[in-house]
Amino acid sequence: MGKLWRVSGPLVIAKDMRGSQVYEIVEIGEEGLVGEIIGLEEDKAIIQAHEDTQGLRIGENVRGTGTILTAELGPGVVGSIYDGLQKSLTD
Repeated sequence: MGKLWRVSGPLVIAKDMRGSQVYEIVEIGEEGLVGEIIGLEEDKAIIQAHEDTQGLRIGENVRGTGTILTAELGPGVVGSIYDGLQKSLTD
């Protein structure tokens, strides 16, 4: 588990993230915001947050899930519009 080191808009940097992988999904802070690792430098992970980062605090936990972002497709998705986290934008 890493710690939040820096926040700049939707970009988050977490330290102590050795063993993480690019494209891995992470949960950020107490709220468990969803993010995706887009780069690694030594023990730091550069993360693209997929939710609003307002209110995050330096030192909060960042937990790797060990999985990559996936989307399940099926007949129910045809004709609908979804964001990157499969939340419907048409409801």
